[in-house]
Amino acid sequence: MRILRFGLFSLFLITNLVSAQNILIVDNTELEPSGDNYYTSLQATIDDAQNGDIIHVIPSPNIHGQINIVAKSNLTIIGAGYNAGAGSNLNPNDSRIIDIDIRNSNGIVLKGLYIASPNGINIGDTQDSGSINTFISESVIRNLDLDRADGVTVENCFIYEALTTSSSLSTNISISNSVIRVVNFQQVNNSNLKNNLITGTNLSGTVNNNIFSGNIIAGNSTGFEGPIWGNNNNTFNNNFSTTLISWEDGSNTGSNNIYSAITLEAIFVEDRKSTRLNS
Repeated sequence: MRILRFGLFSLFLITNLVSAQNILIVDNTELEPSGDNYYTSLQATIDDAQNGDIIHVIPSPNIHGQINIVAKSNLTIIGAGYNAGAGSNLNPNDSRIIDIDIRNSNGIVLKGLYIASPNGINIGDTQDSGSINTFISESVIRNLDLDRADGVTVENCFIYEALTTSSSLSTNISISNSVIRVVNFQQVNNSNLKNNLITGTNLSGTVNNNIFSGNIIAGNSTGFEGPIWGNNNNTFNNNFSTTLISWEDGSNTGSNNIYSAITLEAIFVEDRKSTRLNS
């Protein structure tokens, strides 16, 4: 019996050592750190990373280049966070990357990054087998383009130029608690949008097979006269909009939605009580 117990313990230990996560650190500042787990190139770090590894991107005044994540599983990349250095004299920088292209990967996690170029984050392509279960949070994203992706979750982000989800090749998309301030809100399909602020955009184009719940849709423009997004198989529940939307037209369904032609400034009023207390 003692031999059996030793054998089971050894098997457990070996299994955990094989699956253990490595923590890799990327620092492209002038400090030039050294060590087996330190890198100056984010792309080199990703190329060397094993499935399940965690990569920390140190805030830096230097932007990281174009990044490709190909055929990786359960890889986590963590940056400093959105506006991480605001009000800080110690490190006023963020973890800024030109763009990220994800192909044929599973379980990729991106946190606290600033994706600066018009290409932004692109997941999948019509020519590959797609990527599944991608999680993005607490990041600034100039463009989020989901060409072939299944199971993308976006939380607490700022998307500020473009948002596109494929009508046929991307499914199970969830975007919540985020600010969406893109140029044109169009070609958004198969998505669950919850508790977002959608503002400063032109509401137009193809918006199909989505679930809108608890969103504030205000301060936008539209090229249409009358309600928009009619008969597009969308579901609208508990939204507030300053633009006429076809909540229940044709194939659309909805309940408890509110329309009011007021300004965005009228929605977010100054907290005068807090101002007096802090003055």
